[in-house]
Amino acid sequence: MTPMRRCADAPMRMTTMQIAVANAEPNSGVVRRTSLWLDSLVTGNRCNVVTPLELSGRCWVTWSPGCSSRDPGWISVMCGRFTQSYTWTEVHEAMSLIQTAPNLRPRYNIAPTTKIDVLVAGNGARALMPMRWGLIPGWWKKPLKDAPATFNARAETVATKPMFRAAFKSRRCIIPASGFYEWATEKDGKQPHFFSAADGSILGFAGLWERWREPGANEDMLSVTIIVTSANEWMRRYHDRMPVTLAAEDYDGWLSCASGAELFERPGPQMREWRVSKRVNRVGNDDDPTLIEPIDV
Repeated sequence: MTPMRRCADAPMRMTTMQIAVANAEPNSGVVRRTSLWLDSLVTGNRCNVVTPLELSGRCWVTWSPGCSSRDPGWISVMCGRFTQSYTWTEVHEAMSLIQTAPNLRPRYNIAPTTKIDVLVAGNGARALMPMRWGLIPGWWKKPLKDAPATFNARAETVATKPMFRAAFKSRRCIIPASGFYEWATEKDGKQPHFFSAADGSILGFAGLWERWREPGANEDMLSVTIIVTSANEWMRRYHDRMPVTLAAEDYDGWLSCASGAELFERPGPQMREWRVSKRVNRVGNDDDPTLIEPIDV
């Protein structure tokens, strides 16, 4: 991921620290400054932000974590946008669901903190449930606004990180997806690409879910994270991370917790990609099917 910044006084370590960013919506003239908790990998004289931001597209870093330097730079998200544009018939057949058909709305630009469809298993049956994209662990005592960006969990550390390890042990889920976006660095800057299964089938992202109640609230909130891993050889041309996509024959093992991190090493389905409009950079326009249409190069 970008950026790699020189920091002569930074030893090798993995650490979590707060970072100030300014989020600029493309073509909107709006810049929002916020502060988020991120993981940073500090290796020798370089530091690299490795956890995605709960913001759109890309963000301008104004404070470099783990380093004495204050050099700004762009950082990108791992899996920060995806689509759920299937019909009930399609998802019912692909995921072997047993429930009354819910009112599904096709969505073409899903961003973190919004509600998404999540597949969970209970009493021998699978069902879709709406959950907030951005996991809040049950032990979190602070308000929701103070929660870190947890819409992705790294496959390498998901079983041990406090934010995710309890859910990894007992609260597995699958996020059905029609496709996802990643931003590749090209001559004219960051270009969004759309990725989907080569045969057009529904993808099943490995995920974890939690039940949490905000202090002072009257009801629980269900939340979810998508697990991401190192990109395979094909995906590496566009991005260095990708969602963990499960094979249909591994759904039961994942959901029951009979299988674990070994599934992260599976190759995943054959994929296809194409460039799409930079209109996907804008959060909120998730009902426009033209967002996933190929553009001329």
